[in-house]
Amino acid sequence: MSKRRCRDRTIQSTSTSFSRPSSSQSFYSQSSYPEHLQQKLINRQATSRKWSTDDINTFLSVYEEHPCLWNYKVLSFKDRIQRDAALKKIVEVISHTA
Repeated sequence: MSKRRCRDRTIQSTSTSFSRPSSSQSFYSQSSYPEHLQQKLINRQATSRKWSTDDINTFLSVYEEHPCLWNYKVLSFKDRIQRDAALKKIVEVISHTA
């Protein structure tokens, strides 16, 4: 515990140390989340995968085909229905390549 003077008051502060879980321990097992949320987070980690360069290139080429998602100058950029349809097409193409 250390003391500092701040104007006319003495402030006491405590030093807090944080420890990281070891590499064999999961971050989520140490957390204060309820059990059902911990399980969801662990499952999400297990099902996620790293994208390859081909996956990224496929995504970018399909995304580029839909200017309603990225070009704010076109009128369809403001059309939510068209944007949603474009996103569904992208998800469909990406899910077939995975």
